[in-house]
Amino acid sequence: MKILISLACILFFTACGNEDTPDDVFVEYDQSFTLRIGQSANTSDGARVKLINIPTDSRCALNATCVWADEIVAELEGSHGGVTIPMELRHSPGQTDPATANFVRFEVELIEANPYPDLNKRNGQIKPEDYELRLVLSGIQ
Repeated sequence: MKILISLACILFFTACGNEDTPDDVFVEYDQSFTLRIGQSANTSDGARVKLINIPTDSRCALNATCVWADEIVAELEGSHGGVTIPMELRHSPGQTDPATANFVRFEVELIEANPYPDLNKRNGQIKPEDYELRLVLSGIQ
């Protein structure tokens, strides 16, 4: 009985001390990874990037004719060493440089945002839980 109580206490305190969610991913620097809204990417040295929201997605849907300059905006949060900073990645199709944001001594780059809006699927609307961003986290000097 004492063993069961001890084991239950260990499991309880281990779970309470862990800030990771089951959906969090562990990543290597300079390697692409995918995040969904609410999900975090963690490195072995304690850097963390969390995808908070996609507040703007005005990309021209497939099967549509558009007359506006489209873009996608992603809100993220970067943290390392007790410092947490909100970040924004903004990408437009005509943009020649990749969308990047810096925090502490790290850079996050947006590689790809999926799914792409399509008028034949839900009238071009994308549910927040369906977004997947492919990103790269790099250290900067």
